[in-house]
Amino acid sequence: MRRNSLFIVIYIAALMLGACSNEGIAFKKAEQSYAIGEYYAASINYKKSYSRCAPKEKDKRAVRAFMLGECYRHIGFTQKAMAAYLSAIRNKVPDSLAYLHLAKQQLKAGQYKQAEQNFQQYLTFDPGNELAHSGLLSCELGPQWKAKPNQYTVKN
Repeated sequence: MRRNSLFIVIYIAALMLGACSNEGIAFKKAEQSYAIGEYYAASINYKKSYSRCAPKEKDKRAVRAFMLGECYRHIGFTQKAMAAYLSAIRNKVPDSLAYLHLAKQQLKAGQYKQAEQNFQQYLTFDPGNELAHSGLLSCELGPQWKAKPNQYTVKN
């Protein structure tokens, strides 16, 4: 009986070590895929790596969520990119570009008020950024243009 319990303890320890290394392997594969422009493959591996990180490891989770957002942004998955950037911000990502990219995705989705808040937040980090200033202008003009479309009608 004692031998069986020792075997079970060793087996569980091996499984836990394997799970830890799988997170690192998935992250390395994701980095390689991202470097060569395979953003979809990278997103799958970043998602695996993110889900295998412990919730207490906020710095690892933040980096993986940010990179997942970058992959989704390159692919064109706006909603998934916004969710990933929000997760990165929630986990306190050290890169302030998360706010800028989140705001641009929100602008793309038509969420002007949230985009304006995130552009303002990014401007606290980089006050002279022209992209953020033009984004703020877009947040002001977008609803006006949406309310009053162009004066022309297109006919066949």
